[in-house]
Amino acid sequence: QHPYETPPAINQYQNQAVMADNSATDAWQDCDEIGQRLRSEINRLAYSRRTDWFNAVKVVASSYKEATTENVAIWQAVQESYLQAFPQYEDEVQRQPSTTPPLATQGIPQEQQVPP
Repeated sequence: QHPYETPPAINQYQNQAVMADNSATDAWQDCDEIGQRLRSEINRLAYSRRTDWFNAVKVVASSYKEATTENVAIWQAVQESYLQAFPQYEDEVQRQPSTTPPLATQGIPQEQQVPP
């Protein structure tokens, strides 16, 4: 052995260090790819859930509107039947102001309401 020659163990350690560095770089790239896939999937699910929620709220609102329209029709039919059965009260019913505000303005502060 020459005194300035590199011992074989050093070469072996250098090779192991290079392999470990390559392995760490590969692992880092794999983790980065997994993170990107995970982020993409989370965004896709979040968008899907927001869309589903919005559609569900639209269905509920539509059903509520339909039910309210039916209730109004029922009350109007009842009022009409009542006035036919008791015509003497027709003028009285028409002169009485409604004691409740229209459905569209209930729960809205007076200053925020749009005049009819």
